[in-house]
Amino acid sequence: MRTSWDERLQAVRDECKQLKGTLLTVAKEMGETDTAIETSFNGVTGGSKADGQR
Repeated sequence: MRTSWDERLQAVRDECKQLKGTLLTVAKEMGETDTAIETSFNGVTGGSKADGQR
């Protein structure tokens, strides 16, 4: 029984190693997108008084 669990855990470890690069790339891209969106809103003013009351 232990052998089968060891094999399963090793398979999970291997899959995680394979995904690491892809996940790091996605995280970097999402962070860059968040920064770009935040920057695009800098300096934008406006809205109504009701917006401030929400």
